Amino acid sequence: MFRNLIASVTSVLFSILVYAQHPFTGVYEGMHKGETIKIYIDEISGSSLNGRLMDASGVFKIEGSVIGNEIKSASIHRASRDQKMRGRFLSDRLSITFETFDEINCDQKQNTVDFKKIEQSNEELRKDSVISFSQWKDTTLVESKPRIVHEHDSLLLGTWESVKIHSKAKPPMSATEVIVIHAFFSDGSCGTANSKPYRPGTKDTLHIDKPVPFRDSLTAWYTENGMLYFVEKAAPEKVMYRVKYKFKEGVLYFINENGSVISLVRKEP
Repeated sequence: MFRNLIASVTSVLFSILVYAQHPFTGVYEGMHKGETIKIYIDEISGSSLNGRLMDASGVFKIEGSVIGNEIKSASIHRASRDQKMRGRFLSDRLSITFETFDEINCDQKQNTVDFKKIEQSNEELRKDSVISFSQWKDTTLVESKPRIVHEHDSLLLGTWESVKIHSKAKPPMSATEVIVIHAFFSDGSCGTANSKPYRPGTKDTLHIDKPVPFRDSLTAWYTENGMLYFVEKAAPEKVMYRVKYKFKEGVLYFINENGSVISLVRKEP
């Protein structure tokens, strides 16, 4: 933690120096559905852009490309998967179009948010960067209210498979992927297993040993009002992870609070 804190402060000091070197670098603030979002444009070097996005879910790294005053292509590296964005700098403003997930139709939509450039003191910049570590930690463990009876949606029973990007290799190397298997048992127990990393489209694909999940003796699951909860079995019960879930055309969607989405298909026995 101390090492991360030093790295965080160093990053902020570097960002402060960079802000004075490029007219587009700086801090931009916007509102979406009553939530404050900040975008830190830390560095623009040539056509490369590096920055951070801070919202209620935490602080996430931004990487992308810039041509003139337009952000042509950029990714927000969220905890579960990348979120795409593009934008345009307009004087002291920044217009960003995010890819978001339509929970009703289960498909990708675009949403545009306008940001205004703001001034922040060195202390505020340092505080924002340090807060990111505590936010990330706090959102991974949420204490739930005691419940006597749990609901277990029967549509979830069985095993489900998703693919997760394991690394972001640069061309011509392809990114490695990992197969993730989730198992839901009728007694409320569950299990998760990951395959070894492999490169899609190569001979690695021919030698994938899909993992077999076993019952986790420490973790349970239940559903309530369209939410899926993974909890510690030990008392007092604590929610380790919660996510909204939906079904469409045989596909199971996990919709995280930060807007990122994981799609899962049923794995045949």
